[in-house]
Amino acid sequence: MSLVSDYSATITVAASRAAILNVLLDATHLPDWNPAFTSVTPANDGAWHVRALGILSGTLTYSTSSDADLVMSIVIPGLSERSTWTITKLSGGATVTHRVVQEGVLTRVIGSSEASLVPGKRLSRLADYLAHKPTVGHHA
Repeated sequence: MSLVSDYSATITVAASRAAILNVLLDATHLPDWNPAFTSVTPANDGAWHVRALGILSGTLTYSTSSDADLVMSIVIPGLSERSTWTITKLSGGATVTHRVVQEGVLTRVIGSSEASLVPGKRLSRLADYLAHKPTVGHHA
């Protein structure tokens, strides 16, 4: 098995682009909808300290690129993950494409069948979180 995995998924959600970005950029609340994160706390350098799966410590940074509205880069021992989020406005909502590229020895532990499910699982959890968070959409 390769030390690199690259998978994506797309979902349509009944939320505005601004509401989606607000949730994605609300780093301290990522554990509310993404169970891979145990905690996320601010770091001094603009990055975020993350605890993943309760035992792994690392960093999270945000950026943008020409191919995505938002890039989340997560580095923990044995794994580097670049997650992109592309949001396309639709009438009454948006289409969100989430791509996850993971590199490192932990990709062998995760396995390709599980890694292929990650983008879809995250999108489903994000959509559910947006649907049940009453203040989403009012922070634009």
